[in-house]
Amino acid sequence: MNSEQKVAWFTIAVCSSALIAFGILNSLYGMPVAFAAFSLLGLTGFNPLLFRQHRNLKRVEFDERDLSIQRRANVTAGMCSYLIFVISCMGVWFIQFQAGKEEVGISVFPMIVTVGGIMLFLTRSVAIIVLYRIGGSHAEG
Repeated sequence: MNSEQKVAWFTIAVCSSALIAFGILNSLYGMPVAFAAFSLLGLTGFNPLLFRQHRNLKRVEFDERDLSIQRRANVTAGMCSYLIFVISCMGVWFIQFQAGKEEVGISVFPMIVTVGGIMLFLTRSVAIIVLYRIGGSHAEG
């Protein structure tokens, strides 16, 4: 497993932990306190330190195939995040419209942005894992 796959698995674990903590805190203490669970996402900032590539002159760590997988994963994640963002905005509008309200509460928008960001991280990580899996044994290192 190369460092990009390790980063992807770590990101999935951290995002899942943050979502589970959000659900637990939301049920126990309510929404304002539950947003503190997303501070766990800061752990993904340690990825370069935890999964840095060791220099081995006899082995190529990152080649054109890895770059292609990374680009495809970034595009997939960006499109999925954008789709979730648009659906969330329109969903909030539709719910408020059905309730007869003309205004949307300001506290809804940070949640929409947070969900879009989490979907960006999760989708990129899942796409990297899937693309390496269907790519064959060359991805293992």
